[in-house]
Amino acid sequence: MVVAGLFFGLQIEGLSCLLMGVCIKAEQGEVDVSSLMSLLARRVGIETFQQKVERLWRSEALQRLPRALVDFRWYNGRFRAFVREQQRAVQRRMVQLYVAEGVGAGSSAL
Repeated sequence: MVVAGLFFGLQIEGLSCLLMGVCIKAEQGEVDVSSLMSLLARRVGIETFQQKVERLWRSEALQRLPRALVDFRWYNGRFRAFVREQQRAVQRRMVQLYVAEGVGAGSSAL
């Protein structure tokens, strides 16, 4: 039971951070990006946020692709590529926000 809890915890935390990152990546007019970034920096921490997405990326569920049609896998190759693309785009956007606006200045370093 503990292993299943760790597995699902890692997936939920990683996917939640990825979703928050996609929101941060949005244009300022669509979402209050500065507020989201500040909230993230205060409540989670930038470094912890990045670690959770990285743990999702490195998880066996994401890295191990199905070998046959009958093999069950949580994610497919397209989703794996999507996660990596979004992870990198979010990192670039967060650096832009951090440098341009000083968002989260008192929080964890990038």
